[in-house]
Amino acid sequence: MQTKSPARLSIAQIFEPRRVAVFGASDDRGKWGGRIMHYLALHGFTGEIVPLNPRRDVVQGRKCYARIGDAPPIDVAVIAVPAATVPQTIRDCAAAGVGCCVIITAGFAEAGAEGTAAQAELTRIADETGMRLVGPNCLGLINFRNGMALTSARVLDVEKIIPGHIGILSQSGALMLSVYNRAHDQGIGFSQLVSLGNQADLDICDFFEHMIGDPVTQAICLHIEGLRDGRRLLGLLDEARAARKPVIVLKTGRSAEGEAAARSHTASLAGAYPVFASACRDAGAVLVDDPDVMPLVAEFILRNGPCRGDGIGIISSSGGMNGIVADRMADRNLRLARFGEATRQSLSAVMLPDHLDNPVDMGTRRQEVGEAGAIAAPIAAAVAADPDVGVVLVPLTTIPNYEQSVTALADGLRAGGKPTLFVVTPGSVATGVRAIIRERGICYCDRLDDGFRLLDAWLSYRPDDRPLQAPPASPAAPSLPHSGYLSEPRRRHFSPPPACVSQASAPCGALRRPVRRPTRSAIRWY
Repeated sequence: MQTKSPARLSIAQIFEPRRVAVFGASDDRGKWGGRIMHYLALHGFTGEIVPLNPRRDVVQGRKCYARIGDAPPIDVAVIAVPAATVPQTIRDCAAAGVGCCVIITAGFAEAGAEGTAAQAELTRIADETGMRLVGPNCLGLINFRNGMALTSARVLDVEKIIPGHIGILSQSGALMLSVYNRAHDQGIGFSQLVSLGNQADLDICDFFEHMIGDPVTQAICLHIEGLRDGRRLLGLLDEARAARKPVIVLKTGRSAEGEAAARSHTASLAGAYPVFASACRDAGAVLVDDPDVMPLVAEFILRNGPCRGDGIGIISSSGGMNGIVADRMADRNLRLARFGEATRQSLSAVMLPDHLDNPVDMGTRRQEVGEAGAIAAPIAAAVAADPDVGVVLVPLTTIPNYEQSVTALADGLRAGGKPTLFVVTPGSVATGVRAIIRERGICYCDRLDDGFRLLDAWLSYRPDDRPLQAPPASPAAPSLPHSGYLSEPRRRHFSPPPACVSQASAPCGALRRPVRRPTRSAIRWY
């Protein structure tokens, strides 16, 4: 068995390189190397940018080198050259002492036997030399703290990237950058983003471990297609919970079709989802089924912490919307808060006598109080003060005096101190409203589906709910190698846990919890 050489760089050092080399550097921003050069400069990379191109002396105002061996010492090199030339490029980088190569080029293990052999050669070089690899078949990585934008994706065509406290690790680069783009437009900031691709060397657990220890990253989103080492993932989830860092997980491969897609995309093993989901929940992860909701959930948890009550108070600008929301909540076993008498008395000052219950329709105000903007603040104060309201959901349609009304509502809810989520359902007419909500540090989304997914996920986040100690394994139970744990599909031996039950009076931590979930030892049912 070949012994791996010590790593030339730690992951922390990969994110903080002194000098980055760009293969295929160009003045043409229409080319990958040209865009990467441009984004590094645009977003203020604090290190030195070194262009590599044998046909240029200067690229984008910087001295250009023909070969990596001619350049000054390089910490990280980003490579987007034809697949046939990648192995030799990696050998050259290793010989030149490069610490890490980010390989954007595709056409390796995901492309068949020949590509698999080529990828094995990349891994062999990394093992022999200690040079680290990200990819191949990835879309790079971004560190928002130092402007290291090692990607050619056009989502970085923005005036300024927003630094924050959410990290994303994804085995799909295009998916990760799409999620990032939508979240950026909502004002959500990030710490670090990594597109992992085929994971020839560094894998999702390596970067996950780094983010758990990173002081700036306070919440972590994982898009997982497959795992090398399921036990390591579960151990890291335990470490993240001990560090009070919520982890949001989206798993591809919940169906046979999803497994096939994951395998063809990044050559990953997908695995039996019910077992994976149960083990991750027991380790404290929050599971979602939609990529766009991952950063929304992370941001909501960071702003509000875990839930302290499961009652949901509704304030809407439309009676029709309230009916839809109430139906959808019933479908998902979400509980409407029951207003107390003090809340009803407060609402009676501005609302008609027959409209003092939850959900609150701002359109049913008393005529003498004037426009909706005049009642927004007292309604917000009354609902937020109700002891059975753990979170306020505000599904917005259009409303007279739109910006004025939403300003009063948002200010009142922020003053009330209860977790709040706006769902802004109109299109461009609500652009100003979205800015008002964003400026006040309140979370919002644009679709009811996203809102309900977010609330489901937030209510399931239980950082203090430690799982029961797993019973000792039966002597007859075979031990599982790392490569088979939470990775290989074995569906026929597993029965999914019973459906969740609604517990209207249950504390937040017990809401919709399955009657029974398999413990980690039950994974031996494989």
